[in-house]
Amino acid sequence: LEELAVGLVAGAFSKFFTTPLSNAVKRMQTGSYAGDEDREATLKEILDGLHKERGLAGLWSGYSESLVLALNPSITHFLHEFLKSRAVAADRWDNPGAPLTFLLAAVSKSVATAITYPFQIAKTRIQTPVPADIPRGEEESIFGTVAGIARAEGVRSLYAGLPLELLQVFLGHGTTMAAK
Repeated sequence: LEELAVGLVAGAFSKFFTTPLSNAVKRMQTGSYAGDEDREATLKEILDGLHKERGLAGLWSGYSESLVLALNPSITHFLHEFLKSRAVAADRWDNPGAPLTFLLAAVSKSVATAITYPFQIAKTRIQTPVPADIPRGEEESIFGTVAGIARAEGVRSLYAGLPLELLQVFLGHGTTMAAK
């Protein structure tokens, strides 16, 4: 559990420093900053624009969503080490072999993804533009969005697309770790 906590704290610090830059990149990619016709806006101009529009907190818009999703790698690592301690003999700990490494990595990433998937859905909903006549209310936070989706559409909707996502992470993470 200590590794899980360390991973979360590291993720929180990392996201704290990178969220304003990430928001600036999104503005640059979508052209949704003052002076759309001038695609050469500087980072300072974009950050100033965010600050003027939404205040200091606007620079860290999306931080809570990113923070919750930063749990995914920590959970993945924790589960991988836990499963490895149960499935691999001590003399093979450093090199359990590619097939077992693939399976341990794929299963641990899949479980972590299933745990955090409702928050991925909520983050997508939060970042999707909503017409001005539809109030957001409590749903502006990631937890409020998860609760709102569950209430309005049912808990099942929080897992829409999960099977395909699990297939993707199972194959992708398993292959990546086995290749290492």
